[in-house]
Amino acid sequence: MIGLRLARLAGGGAAAAAETNRMISEKMTAAVEAQQIAATAALTGKPGRIAPRTVALYRRKMRANRNRLAGATPPSRRRPK
Repeated sequence: MIGLRLARLAGGGAAAAAETNRMISEKMTAAVEAQQIAATAALTGKPGRIAPRTVALYRRKMRANRNRLAGATPPSRRRPK
């Protein structure tokens, strides 16, 4: 996925600027979501759920980016098994 993103950035111009802005925004949003996952798990007495739920969050985000950058059609909204 890094290669796909670097290719987009290497092209320069407005597309690269938009990708840079999107990348920063996505990372900030994902960090906040991960903090919410951790806080919720900790406050409900289930700290063992922090790591797996955080990893699942980042996998979903990475999959969506990979599909978008590769030009794939959006995946169905079914939950993975």
